[in-house]
Amino acid sequence: MRLRLLFSFLLVCLAGPAFSQVLINGKSYTVDECLAMAKEAEEKGHYREATNYLNQTAFYVWDQKMFDEGISYFMKSIELNEKIKNSSGIATINSNLGMLYHDKGDYNEALAYFSKALEARKKMRETYAVVSTMINMSYSLNKLKRYDDAIALIEEALPIAGEIDDRDQLLAAYGLLFETYELKGDAKKSMEYFEIYRSIHNAISLEEEVKAEVEIQQSQYEARLAEVAKKNKELELALKEKELEKTQQELGAVDSTNKELLEQFSKYELLVSNLEQQEQIKALEQEHLQSQLDREREVRIYFIIGLILAGAILIVVFFFYRHNLRMNRLLRVRNEQVEAQAQKLKDENIIRTKLLSVISHDLRSPLSSVHLMVQLLKTNAFSPEQASIYLTNLDDSLRNTFALLDNILYWAKSQLNGIKATPEVFNISHILDENTLLIESGLKTKNIRLVNNVGEVEVYADREITKMVLRNILSNALKFTPVDGKITVSVEPQGKDLVVSIADTGIGIPPEKQDKIFTSNITSTSGTKNEPSSGMGLMLSRDFIKRTGGKIWFESEVGKGTTFYITLPLSKEE
Repeated sequence: MRLRLLFSFLLVCLAGPAFSQVLINGKSYTVDECLAMAKEAEEKGHYREATNYLNQTAFYVWDQKMFDEGISYFMKSIELNEKIKNSSGIATINSNLGMLYHDKGDYNEALAYFSKALEARKKMRETYAVVSTMINMSYSLNKLKRYDDAIALIEEALPIAGEIDDRDQLLAAYGLLFETYELKGDAKKSMEYFEIYRSIHNAISLEEEVKAEVEIQQSQYEARLAEVAKKNKELELALKEKELEKTQQELGAVDSTNKELLEQFSKYELLVSNLEQQEQIKALEQEHLQSQLDREREVRIYFIIGLILAGAILIVVFFFYRHNLRMNRLLRVRNEQVEAQAQKLKDENIIRTKLLSVISHDLRSPLSSVHLMVQLLKTNAFSPEQASIYLTNLDDSLRNTFALLDNILYWAKSQLNGIKATPEVFNISHILDENTLLIESGLKTKNIRLVNNVGEVEVYADREITKMVLRNILSNALKFTPVDGKITVSVEPQGKDLVVSIADTGIGIPPEKQDKIFTSNITSTSGTKNEPSSGMGLMLSRDFIKRTGGKIWFESEVGKGTTFYITLPLSKEE
């Protein structure tokens, strides 16, 4: 059987490796202490708090293979949830009971509780949970050798997963169909569903075409950019020379006109002087005085004319000076715009180049491995046990690849059309449950314990953006936490916001690399088990969390781990 770990991919995270005490909100308690606190909370009417203690205790004893005790604690939790009419919580516990009975080997009881959970999920229209429950039920049906019932249930789940475009669940469903037909003995049908995986190989040839096209566009863009810069410089020089020439010509014309007027004024003044002398000789005293008055009046007129001409010259000079200033300002603004546009195009080109490098590095390896594995499987080169191990590793690699593709699609959508946040009220614990299902296989593979301290709390934000951000942070924590590590998710209200913290016991971030987190420094790195990581997810998370009204930051110490924090607005009611 080649997909033995498929069911574990869908399980809700349990307590992880064995511990002597139950961890709740970062504190350790014994089972008896948890039960005592649950009873005390119930007596006070704090039913949600009581169910939290009961659920955490049930997870702990379940992990210790104490199945009957876990069942009793879950059943008590259902009673308390019924008192507060918490339908979502009851559905979740029924799903947990289904998985617990499955672990116990009681597959009929598992189906009964899965059915209750499925009915509730359908009423609440929780599409993702509906598909997950159907797949879990199909796995239990396979254990009972009810292969036709399992196939019918998976085929019912497939169109639902297609409507919400959830490729992870589609992949899980097709994988389970492949396994079920193999168990049923229908090799032809089994291979038909397995061939769906082969479609991913088309991405390799598409990558080469995209890379060649981008290189051509890049060289064309650089040539156009150089030509535009050259033409701008030539235009600027020609404009300055033309303005200078025009100003000199106009000033020369003004000086010539002024000079001619002064010469005429001198000639006329000399003529008047001669006439006055002749009049002084021939005329009487009275005529002499009258001529003096006329002369003074004419001098005043010429003086006024001179002032007018001087003012006109000043106005012309001021006009050309102001015109030159305006043209210079326009040139500066235009140059700044061209430089800003050129820098923006350069930055975008750098990001595209890095993105191509990441695609080439992080997509080629897992897809090539899938291709090689399919070819080897055709030749029956592996035993069933070896094939199961190799397929498990490929499954983890492909999940990381799909996560990278999701981030690339988000980035492309934001670049082309923009992404607008659409806030709504939703329960953040549901988002964390969905994301936990996506990384469950990786947690099991690395034996990492995920401690979920998040209770029932609502926020007012964009659901899909929040889901993407939390998925990226959880995936990073999984990649950079070594085997037998721990990831802790907690929440804490602060004023009008809810602070979500995701802490890991991983390798930490070196101080010299911390300033590059959340930037466009897209560089392919590897996790503790060579998982690929480009850093693109954190860059997108920083941009998108701002759009939903929140913040993101982190604290890290090499060798001790990293804690990421995000804030989300609380619901309108709060």
